[in-house]
Amino acid sequence: MTDHDELMSASEIARECGVTAATVSQWRKRHTDFPPSTIVRGRARFNKQAIIDWLRDRRIPTDARRPGESDTATYADRMSGRASNVPPVVEPMVEALTGALWRFVDGGGGMSTGETLISLLLYLQGCHPGTMEPVVTHGMTALSHGKWSLADQRDVPVAVEPILDGAGGKEFLRGVADVVRTIESPQQAAIVFDAVLTAVSKQQGRKRDLQTPESIARLLARLVSRNDDDGPVRVIDPFCRTGELLTALMDERGGSAADLQVWGYTPTRHHRGLAEMRIRLHGGSCEPTSSVHPEFLGDSIDVVVSNPPFNMRAAGFWDAQTGHLNWPYGVPPKSNANFGWLQIAVSLLNEDGRACIVMAPNAASTQNPSERAIRRAMIDAGAVEAIIELPPQLFSATGIAVTVWVLRKPVGAPTDVLFIDMSDAGERVTPTLRVLSDSDMQLIVSTVEAGRGAARPQELPLGPRRAVMAAPEQITAADHVLVPRRYLPLAPDEPDQIIQTMEVASQLADRQQQAQVMDERVRRNLERLLPWNP
Repeated sequence: MTDHDELMSASEIARECGVTAATVSQWRKRHTDFPPSTIVRGRARFNKQAIIDWLRDRRIPTDARRPGESDTATYADRMSGRASNVPPVVEPMVEALTGALWRFVDGGGGMSTGETLISLLLYLQGCHPGTMEPVVTHGMTALSHGKWSLADQRDVPVAVEPILDGAGGKEFLRGVADVVRTIESPQQAAIVFDAVLTAVSKQQGRKRDLQTPESIARLLARLVSRNDDDGPVRVIDPFCRTGELLTALMDERGGSAADLQVWGYTPTRHHRGLAEMRIRLHGGSCEPTSSVHPEFLGDSIDVVVSNPPFNMRAAGFWDAQTGHLNWPYGVPPKSNANFGWLQIAVSLLNEDGRACIVMAPNAASTQNPSERAIRRAMIDAGAVEAIIELPPQLFSATGIAVTVWVLRKPVGAPTDVLFIDMSDAGERVTPTLRVLSDSDMQLIVSTVEAGRGAARPQELPLGPRRAVMAAPEQITAADHVLVPRRYLPLAPDEPDQIIQTMEVASQLADRQQQAQVMDERVRRNLERLLPWNP
């Protein structure tokens, strides 16, 4: 049998495409032009060349790409081995490192410990070639016992401890080092580093919402991308997780990434180390900050990007982080930090600055009195430029449809706000996960740019059913609710109950927050009255 006549099963198609069997099943059901099967010994078989030809127009979604696969790679390229633009050793590297990590954790090792070690060795190999061998020889104690040869140990931005003394730990260390030694360039190290952190984030799922999905990171980078000839661009992420938003912005700027001055706050030393190493591998540098709103920066920032924790309780947090900040639009409630993050972003911006903040959907419509007052004040000041509703299931840790708030330095009066509804966008890569395509991102960016222009087109690029400019009086009439579908025209067959349902969902979220507050009060009262454990 020639290659042209090679037959394969549906499960083999899924394996070679890197998708689930359910995805192949959906392709067969939804597309009438999917190649027909041939029954061989009672089982369906497909002509491989026919499958490759059919897949030529099916581009691999952003978050489903493997390390080194280009923006234009298709599933046909993947099956034919043409999807990657880097040496083919990279994908086995990622699989070997993540496999070693899972085995280490299954054997009783800590996830943070294993992740730190892999990240550290990748960083050393990419940024300081030849310096990781003492770590391999002596274990992590090399960094604290003076056995490490790098002149300036500040070049290791990670918390390290003597954590690999056992036999299992040493075996893990040697196995990781064997893989990392094969890395040939800083660019290759950065690709593997990113892929390992992405794999950890997906594997942990709801246990640890650590990383912003790649397609959202790229969208935010495009929305705030700017080319300035007047000096470096000042950028901050007040909650930079593992640095993925900052490196996405660097990658978007390409050769001009060196012109960025970058600051970031991370909640733990572990996150800080991962973020700094990641940024350095991408050719940049980052100054860590001790708070989410560094006083020394004032309002000098050109770009703020962030994906802060959704609906985080803020009791005590803001006091420690923002003691110098007078909340310009109102003190956020202790039960929810959402409007604290939004105010921090606005207060950091200079006159021409822009911010893009990922927000939980209830921030746009919450009826909590203090949050509603802050939202109204931000609108009245002209700080809100656009609200973008994204599709559900973009995050591995939550299925909710998040929103992106595009903010600017307040102009002192209410202005039109651009509302974009992309809730039906994205491509499904698994039954529970979607990604934004390049075309989705381009439509969003071009629509925001069109709405920002002095001479706006009569029809925005996304069209009147997905994007609209709402005047201040419309927003006031809607009680300052910032849900895009509140302002978009309903299709003839779309019932009015959609808006009502969204408002009920917002009210439910508010009630849940109130219940959390009451639970906390009850717990504290019980501890005070019953200072004993039954």
